[in-house]
Amino acid sequence: MELIWFFKTLKKYIADYKWQFILLFICLIFDAAFDSIFRASLKFIIDAAIVPQNYRLLVLILSLLAVGAFLYICIGVLGLSLGARLIGN
Repeated sequence: MELIWFFKTLKKYIADYKWQFILLFICLIFDAAFDSIFRASLKFIIDAAIVPQNYRLLVLILSLLAVGAFLYICIGVLGLSLGARLIGN
């Protein structure tokens, strides 16, 4: 019952900033997903690329991680600016 009241109260405050809030939420989801994938990829790098000396797979994984890290930085900056804009309003 209290959770429903919380969301109704929250809806009043974020109604004017609905799209900013949705984008901020997507940024947070991406942040959590990248963190989880990064941790799992370290195990995959060791087990599937380094130990069997599959350097082609190692380069592929590291390249994908580099692209993901670049996206992580860009989306993180977007999330921080959206959060600051929401707090400022």
